[in-house]
Amino acid sequence: MARSADMMVTPPPRLGSIVSQLKATYPQCWIYRLGSLLGASPEMLASVREGRFLSRVLAGSVPPGEEDELCADPKQVREHEVAVRSALEALSKIDLEVSVEGPYVLKLSNISHLATDISAVPPPAIADDTADSPSIWRIAESLHPTAAVCGLPRKHAGEVISVLEGRSRGLYAGLIGWVDAREQGQWALALRCAEVDPEQPGLFRLWAGAGIMGDSVPEKEIAETNTKFSAMRRAIESAANGL
Repeated sequence: MARSADMMVTPPPRLGSIVSQLKATYPQCWIYRLGSLLGASPEMLASVREGRFLSRVLAGSVPPGEEDELCADPKQVREHEVAVRSALEALSKIDLEVSVEGPYVLKLSNISHLATDISAVPPPAIADDTADSPSIWRIAESLHPTAAVCGLPRKHAGEVISVLEGRSRGLYAGLIGWVDAREQGQWALALRCAEVDPEQPGLFRLWAGAGIMGDSVPEKEIAETNTKFSAMRRAIESAANGL
């Protein structure tokens, strides 16, 4: 599930300044800007570069300093296992022989996550040029939407989300990236993001989500989304203040 929060800043900061703040504060993330959408995503859906395929799965989050709780909490561990298993099942259908590294703790300046890296060397789409080899397009299509942003089972969860969230996600949780003529490229999930209202340049709509499990505690899930909001809030405020 995801929720949004609107943030008004007057006068509006330059979007390039916000991107610079994100780059400086979140070096482990993929920083992006596409039109009115900008953010710092910690989650790479599918990357094929220099003969290596990578997908980074994130699920399970705590504020900095609570990493021991993250690794010991059955809810957090199970949430992560579900997300990783879903990704591996999707990749098995396109004949990718993968290796798995994780779970490990990915520490960002405002939050820590359980993370698992799924890789393949070399990716079939680059190792041979046959029509049957899976391209980055096919890999991304198979993986998206992930369990972390849509839930499982995918179709039913998506229908429930569209009813309960009550607001269109817009570009949030979509794919942001690039592909070249050799079908190398990167597709990250558009997370930890803000979208600028084209009619009100100082109005930013922030998005953040949390993995809802059967034993989730509502107050903790709300707190998690507030922590995730802080990434964009701080970057916008710092850019507005000329820092």
